[in-house]
Amino acid sequence: MPLDPWDVLQKSLVFSAQPWLNVYRDAVKLPGGRILDDFYQVVLPEFAVAVPVSDAGELVMVRGYKHGLGRVSLGAPAGYIEPGEAPLEAAKRELLEETGYSASEWHTSFSRGTLRECRLQTWGMPTRRSRSN
Repeated sequence: MPLDPWDVLQKSLVFSAQPWLNVYRDAVKLPGGRILDDFYQVVLPEFAVAVPVSDAGELVMVRGYKHGLGRVSLGAPAGYIEPGEAPLEAAKRELLEETGYSASEWHTSFSRGTLRECRLQTWGMPTRRSRSN
């Protein structure tokens, strides 16, 4: 059974913090006719996520302070895709910047999917340390 799209009756920007995010409040009509006047949508820029695996088969993670969590946590190397930059190049750049690793093989794990208008690229690859730390 195909899903029908919602009809957007009205869209208003309620918060903007460029270049990081925009929040919209939409009034929408559902396929069954029900109207929602307060559906919120968060729109983020495109970003790339690398999922690097070392020669030993271990994930290479980044330890950093995350203010939203209020603590240090582990995460995958990731960052925004710059204007005009190819997603794979962004993943390579972020991997090198955040870990000092580079990779000779890259495999797309998930590409241009959508999480409520949040477009991302993830890449899995074996890695090699490119500089000493």
